Amino acid sequence: MKKIQYFKLFESRTAELSEEEFFKILKEKCRDWISDPVYLQRAKNRLDGEFTYINPKIHFREPFIDKDSGVSSKHHTLLMDNLPSWEGFCKRSESIIFISKPLLTSSFGRYYYFVIPYDNANFSMAPGMDLWASGADIFINEDSYDDFFSYKFDSVFSESMMDYSISDKSYDDMLFDLNKLFNDYIFYDYPHNKQSKKVIRHKFFTILFDRMLIDNYSEVSDALNDYFSPKKFHAMGKKEFKNMDYNDMKNDLGGLTINNSAREIWTDSECLLVYCGNNPSTQTLYDKFNSFIKNLS
Repeated sequence: MKKIQYFKLFESRTAELSEEEFFKILKEKCRDWISDPVYLQRAKNRLDGEFTYINPKIHFREPFIDKDSGVSSKHHTLLMDNLPSWEGFCKRSESIIFISKPLLTSSFGRYYYFVIPYDNANFSMAPGMDLWASGADIFINEDSYDDFFSYKFDSVFSESMMDYSISDKSYDDMLFDLNKLFNDYIFYDYPHNKQSKKVIRHKFFTILFDRMLIDNYSEVSDALNDYFSPKKFHAMGKKEFKNMDYNDMKNDLGGLTINNSAREIWTDSECLLVYCGNNPSTQTLYDKFNSFIKNLS
């Protein structure tokens, strides 16, 4: 029997496997998934082979940038990777990201793969089918729409940060710029000095900074750790980002496989990927997954 060239699994983030290599690793390393398969899907913009290994921790992952939607910065990734309230979650910059239902989208690529995680993997799950659709609400006055803002890690979040030249080069650089802006807001703008050249009128910041003043926060990092903690987000009737093992993930999805609810999930675990088509139909994805499971048994 051919010996698997394990060395190649550590040379880069992704490595193509032969069918023999794939099934040997699958049986040895993915017993949780084999015993109770959950549908996990990833779309890519390139074809990496029929069977693929990936170790997301090997290479720093830049966040997906969608210029059409306006999401053109990594501020959200810096927050999720570094805020203390997100401790224990898989770092977005060191993870593979996927969804829990057959869905077709051209944004992430046209080559579709099933994702099979290694045993003992850690999973982080968004409350909705997309990270960008999950919001954390900040109120100044709950009776007034003008005194409310729902913060989502989407195009508005990205554009607001960039409009005020908030750096996304590093977490420390971002906090430095935000603290400077907050101090400018207190000195020049509060309570709304219309004569100042540094007036901050963007609701994204005025709601955030006014709430900080009400809550007596002097450091932006402390406020963001509170306001943008995983438990503060919601989407589509679901509450909070969650961190879990394989069984908890399966149960949170309803204990189903192909018919489970659509949620964005990411893991920093090693995974196997199985190619399932170039822009396949949803029915093709259903059929190939079921066929793969049947062949395993």
